[in-house]
Amino acid sequence: MTSTKFSLKVPAISNKISIANSLARSHYILSHIEQRTISFILSKIKPSHKLPYDLDINIGDKIKSYTKGELIPGQYFTAEDEFTISAEDYAKEFNVTLDCAKKNLQEIYKTLPDKKIILDYSTKSGTFHWISFIEYDKETNILSIFFSPQIIPFICQLTSYFVTAAINEITAFSNKYSYNLYLNLKSRFDEQKIKSPVEFSLEELYFILEVRENSLYRENFGLFNQNVLSAIISDLKNTNYFANLSTSYVKSGRKVTGINFILAKSRKISPPGPDYL
Repeated sequence: MTSTKFSLKVPAISNKISIANSLARSHYILSHIEQRTISFILSKIKPSHKLPYDLDINIGDKIKSYTKGELIPGQYFTAEDEFTISAEDYAKEFNVTLDCAKKNLQEIYKTLPDKKIILDYSTKSGTFHWISFIEYDKETNILSIFFSPQIIPFICQLTSYFVTAAINEITAFSNKYSYNLYLNLKSRFDEQKIKSPVEFSLEELYFILEVRENSLYRENFGLFNQNVLSAIISDLKNTNYFANLSTSYVKSGRKVTGINFILAKSRKISPPGPDYL
C-alpha cells in the first residue's frame, strides 16, 4: 500500500489538538520539545468524532443541526501514513531560532522512539509506543514520523468522549508534567454538565506525575506539594480554562490522601463553535 505523506506547513490548520479521554488519562512522560512536536502534529489532524450532545451551528445565513452521537467525518490516516515537520516550521510555530529548531528536532529523533504510553483500565492494562518509525534528514532538516498502529484510534477515530486543548497553552508550561495533568483534568471536567470537583488520590497523582516508589515525595507530602504540585497548579492557572482553579485536601484523620481540583461553582460548559467540527 502506498503511504500518504502529510507535510505540516505553517500557519497551522488548527491551533488545537483533540485526543480521546482514555489517552488523556493514560500514563506517558514527554519532554517539553516532544510535547511541542507531538502537539504540533496533532493540531494538523482533523479526527472523526461523535458529538457528545445536540448542536446547532450558524453557517452564514443557515443553521445546520447535528444530533448527539452523530459521527462527524474527519481526516483518515493509518500507521502507514507519514507526517513531516521541518526545522523552519518548528521555528516559526514556537518562536525559536532555526538553529534551536534543528537541535530540537535532532534531539526528538533520538528520544521519541523510546517513549511509551501506558493505558491502565480497571480490568486490564496495555503499553505501546507513540511512533513506529522516525527519520531525520540532515540536508533538508525535516523530521518524518509514522504513528504506531495502536495509537491511531485515540487521535484519529474519536468515537467516544475526547478532550480538546489549545497548543499555545499546553506547550508553554514551565513544568513538563503540567501537560499531562492539564489534559487529564480537562477531560474529566468536560464530561460534566456542571463542573463538580475532580478528586485524585495521591497514588493517582504519583502515577500521573511519575513519582517513583522510593521517592521522598511519597513520604513527605509537604515536600511534594511545595516542589512539584504547586508549580504545576500555577502552570494550569495561567491557562484560560483553569484560571479559576482551586484545590482542597482529602484527608484520613490528619493525613492527606488526595486532592480535590475545583473550578468556579456551577460553571457550565460552553457549547463548541464551528471549529469544533
